Amino acid sequence: LVSKDPNIATVDNGVVTAKSLGITTITAKSGDLTATCEVFVGTEVDDVSTRNPIQDYDILAGTQNSAFITIPNGYHVAFNGVNTNRTVICSGDATIYLTDGSVNDVTVTAAGDAGIRAGGAGTTLTINAETEGTGQLIAKSSLCCAGIGTGTSTTSDLQCGDITINGGTVTAT
Repeated sequence: LVSKDPNIATVDNGVVTAKSLGITTITAKSGDLTATCEVFVGTEVDDVSTRNPIQDYDILAGTQNSAFITIPNGYHVAFNGVNTNRTVICSGDATIYLTDGSVNDVTVTAAGDAGIRAGGAGTTLTINAETEGTGQLIAKSSLCCAGIGTGTSTTSDLQCGDITINGGTVTAT
């Protein structure tokens, strides 16, 4: 086993050890066979309401209903049981990882905004599944807004960015 970036995670006798925040790839080889696994090393945040603004490589969990969750441009966050009735705002390019076995519910009931606001024109929101691909994301909005996309005419940028989904179960209504 070999780590692409030993500053983020090392491998010793088959045991992967986190060293610093980030993402690296672990590669295993046996004869002609090769397997790779992306490793996300982050900070666990059990109460999302205490962590706004979000930090790069946060692993978010718990209920957050008091404020928008804002993911800054270029940040990577993991959702591990997030439950909120407020919009998740991706301010530019952002990556959300769905942890295996997690159910994440972003259901916005107030009029005028998406469940997850996907940047603006020219940006990309990427949703990745963890290793087994069993994470779930439910993104809903009411009154003519997208589950994942943009809001109504009160939103300053009516064009949302691109949305790429790489595994997991994503339901957007």
